[in-house]
Amino acid sequence: MIQYFYLHGFASGVNSKKAQYFKTKFAESGYELQLLDLNLGDFSTFQVSRVIEAVENIIANQPCVLIGSSLGGLISLILAENLSCIQKLILFAPALEIKRLLPQIIGEENLVLWEQTQKLAINHIGYNQTIELHHEFIQDLKIHPDREFIQKLPTLIFHGEYDMTIPLKVSQDYVLQNTLARLHVLPSDHSLEDSLECMWDNSSKFLFDSKD
Repeated sequence: MIQYFYLHGFASGVNSKKAQYFKTKFAESGYELQLLDLNLGDFSTFQVSRVIEAVENIIANQPCVLIGSSLGGLISLILAENLSCIQKLILFAPALEIKRLLPQIIGEENLVLWEQTQKLAINHIGYNQTIELHHEFIQDLKIHPDREFIQKLPTLIFHGEYDMTIPLKVSQDYVLQNTLARLHVLPSDHSLEDSLECMWDNSSKFLFDSKD
């Protein structure tokens, strides 16, 4: 039996609007979507490597589909490079090329301050509070790929035309590399929260339509 897992974005959580919407829609269709808390109980020590290890242990080589939002989308791609049990991917504005984009997302001055003080205050939407994230997050991120992935899985990507956090172009570049990937460009921003119905309609066909 195929398992379905949702990986939320950076400084988000399992109670996000997208996660809860998709969990409800899965249940209405007779399936279970497992929402994985990537914060691992302590966002201050959040690292991509720790998340990858935790998710690999949960998946335990079961046939599965990963649905990943933003950084969760990038982590889904990294996991798909390492695990043959992953059969399909659905990605919401995946944080491809995040290492190149960090200076404009966070700001050059904040990156310098982060390195100097070893901590940076992050507005954690999932916890509704500000949390200081250790600089080891940056150091760890550098060891992981964020573009030019080798595995070519059936992949469905949704990306907002007006995304000011992760530009649409990174998803456009990815689908040029992966001939099994399909990109839906939506009239939305990075959150994609105003396009949930469209995203679900296309996702359900991608996952459950035998013709797909």
